Amino acid sequence: MEAGDFLREQPLEQFDLLFLDSDREHYLAWWPLIDRVIVPGGLIVVDNAVSHVAEMESFIAQVKATVGWRSVIVPVGNGVLIAIKPAVTAS
Repeated sequence: MEAGDFLREQPLEQFDLLFLDSDREHYLAWWPLIDRVIVPGGLIVVDNAVSHVAEMESFIAQVKATVGWRSVIVPVGNGVLIAIKPAVTAS
């Protein structure tokens, strides 16, 4: 099953952790789906953030531009983007 199709079929806020090491050219299109399936406080870990920076640049920019999401690139191996979805806070 293609990852985009898999993400579309998942219920809202289904996963605590999502690891991406797939078709980088689709990541940006998948971002709304990824954002939807990650629980508040959940993480995404994305491989090749340094080794394929040209392919990852738009996706990384989108993650950083999404309100509340926090991210860091860890320069180990091929580089890993780690991003956390904002947790729900009590009012």
